[in-house]
Amino acid sequence: MLFRVYVPSNPASTRIDAGSGIVSTDPPAATDGGRIAVDYEGNRYGSSSMRTWADRIHHAAGRCATRYPTIARAVLPADALTRVGSYDDQNGHITLDTTPDGRSDTLELVSAWLGLDRDEVAGELDTVSSSRHLMLREVRDALASGDPATMFAARQMAARYRLPI
Repeated sequence: MLFRVYVPSNPASTRIDAGSGIVSTDPPAATDGGRIAVDYEGNRYGSSSMRTWADRIHHAAGRCATRYPTIARAVLPADALTRVGSYDDQNGHITLDTTPDGRSDTLELVSAWLGLDRDEVAGELDTVSSSRHLMLREVRDALASGDPATMFAARQMAARYRLPI
């Protein structure tokens, strides 16, 4: 499933913890009176299973997909959020995109939201704590190895666990 990823347009205007992963499946055209429902995860209590921004987004996306009961859901004015990319829960990766105001990229917005330098953001775009995503990375590395036996084993594992390669 593909999720839209957001950061607050003005972080002081929301009750969402800085650095939280914020997602929605609602298309912009389906907003309710200029409002959009989002799920978020800030890892307020320091869970070791959420080390990157993508990990926090992964947890918020899981709740969003199942509509799991949570207090980490909000309906916000659409102008309180800026879409910065998308998250594909199959591969555990965030893809940053351009903003509606024509910025060349959203790296500056994300680095400010995460409190990181621009060059540190790249390390936050992939999940690292999900065993499925770790397995997917290992399979892709094995496929790139060039060794026929390793590549065969990787294809077998991908098929068995239905990994997108």
